[in-house]
Amino acid sequence: KSERALTKIRERLLQAKLKFGEHQVTYLELLYAADASLHAVRKGLTALDYLDWRRQPERLGARERKRLAQGLAKLADEQVLLGRTLRRLWLARSAISNLDRNERRLRKSVRSLRRAARALEQNRPSAPPEPRRLSVIDALQAIRASYES
Repeated sequence: KSERALTKIRERLLQAKLKFGEHQVTYLELLYAADASLHAVRKGLTALDYLDWRRQPERLGARERKRLAQGLAKLADEQVLLGRTLRRLWLARSAISNLDRNERRLRKSVRSLRRAARALEQNRPSAPPEPRRLSVIDALQAIRASYES
């Protein structure tokens, strides 16, 4: 449902390109936001399937594992392109400050996606994460830690 709504928003942005006139950087930033949001939705849905496989590896046959691995690899490639777009937009609007942190986070995410794809192709799941309740503080600390690494 979210993916459908974001796709419609992206299509409306594409149709409105000429209305932005001299404000093309703003247009490209909005288009990037739509693309990054679509990517996040697809990545989240794929992550759920990947976690299910880690919990129950026998649940997926070779064909399904390969399809999921290809989906992860495609997400990694898509994230690389989003990173390049972010860099261009960032430099068009801002100084280089903190860009390196965001680029490190993107590279780390791409490595993680590719590692997960290889695990699927080899049918070697890592141990699933321990289930636990997540508080708002836990989420904020995880976000902070992602900026520090």
